[in-house]
Amino acid sequence: VQHHTYHAGPLPTLTPWIRFLIIIAGSLFGGASVLFAELTHAIHGLSKRLIAQVWLRPVIGGLLVISLTMMVGNREYLGLSLPLMERCFTAEKIFWGAFLLKILFTSVTLGTGFKGGEVTPLFCIGATLGAAFAQMVNDPFMCGVGGMGTLHYYDASTGRSGMVDFYNRAGSRVRPDMWEK
Repeated sequence: VQHHTYHAGPLPTLTPWIRFLIIIAGSLFGGASVLFAELTHAIHGLSKRLIAQVWLRPVIGGLLVISLTMMVGNREYLGLSLPLMERCFTAEKIFWGAFLLKILFTSVTLGTGFKGGEVTPLFCIGATLGAAFAQMVNDPFMCGVGGMGTLHYYDASTGRSGMVDFYNRAGSRVRPDMWEK
C-alpha cells in the first residue's frame, strides 16, 4: 500500500499566542466533529423514517449528492477529495466553507446508506477547516495537519479525544525535521 506524504513545513515555536490558537483550533475541530456526527445520524434517521424501502435510500442519497454537486458547480467534494486536501498544505487560498460542504456531502452519502469511505473524507474536513482557520492566523501548515488528525481521532467512535496520532507515537521526540520530506 502506497501512502501519500503531505509536507507540513517547520514547526512553530510554542509561544503563548500559538498555544491560544491551538485551544481555539481544537474547539473548532471538536465542533466540526460533533456537527459531522450529528448531521450524519440525523440524515440516517430521517431517511429511515421517510423512505421505507432500504434499497431506495442510497438511490435518493445519490440523487441528492448529484444535485448538491450541480449547485456547488464543481466536483471537489465528491469521494476522497484528495486534490482539495492537498491544496490545504499550500499557500493557496481555500474557500472558508469547504469543510462545511465536505461535511454535508459526506453526511448525506453515509446517512443515506452508502458504506465505507469515512476516514479520508474526515481527513479532508479537518484539513479544510484547518486551512480556513490558518488563513485567518497566517499559519497554513500546522492548522491543516492538526485538523486532519484531530477530526479523524474523534470520529473513531471510541468516546475518547486525543491529539494527532503522529504525536501519540512520537511523543517528546518530535523534531521539526520530522515534518520534512
